[in-house]
Amino acid sequence: MGSRADTGGPPIVRAAHLIVACDVLREIGAPVEGGLRRTGLPGLIEELPNEYVLMPLALDWVQRCGRDLDPSELGFLAAQRSSLGTLAAPLRQAVLDAPTGFARIAAFRRLAHHENCSLHIEPQRVGTNLRIAADTDRCRGHGAHVASEWLQLQAIVSVVRSVAGPDWVPEEMTFACGAARIPAAARAEYPNTRFVVGRAHTSVLVPAALLSLPVPDSEIPTDPRSGGSLPKDDPCYVRRLRRIVRPYLAQGNPGIDRLAEVVGTSRRSFQRKLSQHGTTWSGVLTSARHELACELLADSSYKVIDVAYATGYEHAQHFARAFRQLAGVSPRTYRSELRRRSVA
Repeated sequence: MGSRADTGGPPIVRAAHLIVACDVLREIGAPVEGGLRRTGLPGLIEELPNEYVLMPLALDWVQRCGRDLDPSELGFLAAQRSSLGTLAAPLRQAVLDAPTGFARIAAFRRLAHHENCSLHIEPQRVGTNLRIAADTDRCRGHGAHVASEWLQLQAIVSVVRSVAGPDWVPEEMTFACGAARIPAAARAEYPNTRFVVGRAHTSVLVPAALLSLPVPDSEIPTDPRSGGSLPKDDPCYVRRLRRIVRPYLAQGNPGIDRLAEVVGTSRRSFQRKLSQHGTTWSGVLTSARHELACELLADSSYKVIDVAYATGYEHAQHFARAFRQLAGVSPRTYRSELRRRSVA
């Protein structure tokens, strides 16, 4: 599901994550600019959300703010102001373009370096759940590391909520910091969540079945003929493109040249546009096949092998492998989960 975070060079983090903490401190009347400068950070950081700062300096600043707010409380309150909208644009777009929750977690893992170069996302299966660890090991020993942990956890929660809805809360959150104090406000926000400190990883426990279903997307037209030449700045570019691809799938791989022609551009421009949206032609094709497969698997009259052929795969095992990569489960398990939900 992606590659490990870059561990070379100094650990840096996007300034946007400090800005939400600045907002929290300003609301309680705490000084901000002076404290930033004394720690070695830019005093005008709020004008530079997409620039990067040294993470150790950022944590030093949080620790200095301890007389106004405990690092754990500041981290939690800042995290509550964070959302998918706080993430860097390439990461946010790649997450929202992914067709399932499992694929959205994979996209987040693959591009997490846009937020923090030392952030390492690692999903692990635990029974019927997926434990999603979000670690920044290089700063783990810092006294204010717990503030960073809250932001890491909130990023994962935001991705899951983009699938499960804004009211979803995790069954469990774990912290690497053994001295982490869970603020009363956090317990009130997550009354049914179990908080565990002093664990090997900063993590969130998520039901795997929740991430295997396709993400509903009512804003995308169902008639592929409405695609035409896609607007250059369309935030739904990739999702609309998948709708255009679908009618060609039963004939196999339509090919990048054919689709570039369909949407009215050159192959090179088409590839560049996809790169700007954090994906490739192969990624679009695989996701389009997956969306169609999910719809067909919901119809019990289709055998799995029929679904494979209808989505352009010549062999059932190739289809099953590709499906598992996006849903985290096999086509048969996915179909069984759909039936279980319809009965429940």
